[in-house]
Amino acid sequence: MSRRVITDAGGKNLESLLYETVFDSNASSDLVSRINVALRDGTMTEPSLRALRELTVEKNGETYSLLHEEEGGKRFDWRGLQESNISREKIDSVFASIKSYQEWNGGLRVGFKDVPEPLIRAAMEHRLLVIDEFAGRKPGTEGPLQQVWRVINGEIPELTVSLGNLGQFTLRHGDIPRVIMTSNKPKDGLHVNPLSTSLESRVYKMEIPSFTEDDWAHRIAQILTGVPVTTLARLEKGRMVAGEANSQTWEVANPVRFKSNLRSIRTTGAAGVPPMQSLLLEHYPAVIAASQALAKAYHQSQQLLNPESRTLQKGEMIKLRAEVENPGDPAPRVTPRDAIRLLKEAIERNIESVPATETQGADFSDWSMPAVAPTKENPAEHLGDRIRAVAERWIDNVAGATFDGVRRPELYKHLRRVWTEAGILGPDSVLQGLNIHSEKSAPGNAETEAARHTINQLLKARYPDFEGITSQQVEAFLASLSVSDPEIRAE
Repeated sequence: MSRRVITDAGGKNLESLLYETVFDSNASSDLVSRINVALRDGTMTEPSLRALRELTVEKNGETYSLLHEEEGGKRFDWRGLQESNISREKIDSVFASIKSYQEWNGGLRVGFKDVPEPLIRAAMEHRLLVIDEFAGRKPGTEGPLQQVWRVINGEIPELTVSLGNLGQFTLRHGDIPRVIMTSNKPKDGLHVNPLSTSLESRVYKMEIPSFTEDDWAHRIAQILTGVPVTTLARLEKGRMVAGEANSQTWEVANPVRFKSNLRSIRTTGAAGVPPMQSLLLEHYPAVIAASQALAKAYHQSQQLLNPESRTLQKGEMIKLRAEVENPGDPAPRVTPRDAIRLLKEAIERNIESVPATETQGADFSDWSMPAVAPTKENPAEHLGDRIRAVAERWIDNVAGATFDGVRRPELYKHLRRVWTEAGILGPDSVLQGLNIHSEKSAPGNAETEAARHTINQLLKARYPDFEGITSQQVEAFLASLSVSDPEIRAE
């Protein structure tokens, strides 16, 4: 059992920390069964499917539909709906539309139930409560919790609260060992609301320092490969090597052993490793270079977008500061969460043909044009190009660059300079190292081929359908067994 209860208050009514009304699949069994059968038999109309697609949830900053459409058919995630925070009104509206589209008559009712939410669950189980994005809560919803904070703080010994159809619950001081709330500052975004005076007087505030360049690089490398390669490299024995523009990088003393360590760390306790991450681990120097360059660019961009930073307090930055903190049109801030979301977007996007709906610039006068099929290229072959494209699009969006001009010209100029000097933009972008092209390996030597033959014999004897491992896989395995000679020094 986890030692803490974690919840996200972003965009929520704070009363939902006590209890919430959620969809009940058991109380809606007739409707659930009818929809499941229609999905299985392919009798759901297109308007009904569109309605189901409207029921979405957010995960890791991305939006997903609860309707899963795969080659084998369609299915709806009823458990996901029950655990989501989709409003009762939205659920009622969607299923009412579906019943109308499908012309289903009779008593197909939609059932709901009240369930205890994070604050009450933490009290029942005597666990620590973590409330993330507290300042992103819906403003004006703190009323029901004013007395709750006083109990948690020890100002009053207990309080009985109503939990809807669940009845009442008596919260006592000490039921929740501690409450931790995380929050951005009001200046960090349009949807960040300051704490009320009464609540602020009852909490202990601690400011977490901003990300350093090393922090940025640590997180970026972890997203790319699944392990913080830049940090792990600095823990390895090695030396500092001078680079271009007075830069320095850490070079590990034994690359083979370090690569083996990275594989071991990434695969320990993991059910499987994405092929992209495995490939990037084999090219870890390129990952380190790209992560450090992106870290520098993001870190300096963060300074340019913060009106209170030392960078924007300089006299020569007056025009830039005016663009960034314009009361009517402030520039958006950049946070590690934004950078990670953009990086994941570049990693997960496979190169495909232009969707049929994007017809801008298409030539419809020649109807003999062949259909364009999705590319078979390895996604890793253009990873660096995709990351660069995402970075350029981010700069354009932040600076307000369009075909009609640039809304924040000073900011655009400075951001382009920062990302070029960091090595991201320009003809010799460090991101080119992440464009990893597949190469056909030469036939393995006798040792490799003998090992491959022996391993395949053993595996095929146990698993008849096993197709066999490749020479490259054997070579990688043998390399992972390599160790450096012991270093002996005369004292």
